[in-house]
Amino acid sequence: MYLKTLKLIRMERALDKELTLAVKESLPPSEVLERLLAIEANAMIERRVERRIKESKLPERKLYQRMQHPKKKSQNQGQLRKVLRKNEW
Repeated sequence: MYLKTLKLIRMERALDKELTLAVKESLPPSEVLERLLAIEANAMIERRVERRIKESKLPERKLYQRMQHPKKKSQNQGQLRKVLRKNEW
């Protein structure tokens, strides 16, 4: 199949499911194609993010919610997010 040759692996995996859904819900071909492309694009973005995290050589991944922020009475969560956005790389 050409999807494998073009390295569209996620799209290939989702093809049967999406075609079944398209038949069941009478979706137009353009919507099916858009859904398949979205699956592949999202997978590509996820891989890119994971690669960049790995290449950054950070000690471990931390989510914003898990980070311990210094708490000041004058700062609220919105202000902390604003500071973090300014310090993005």
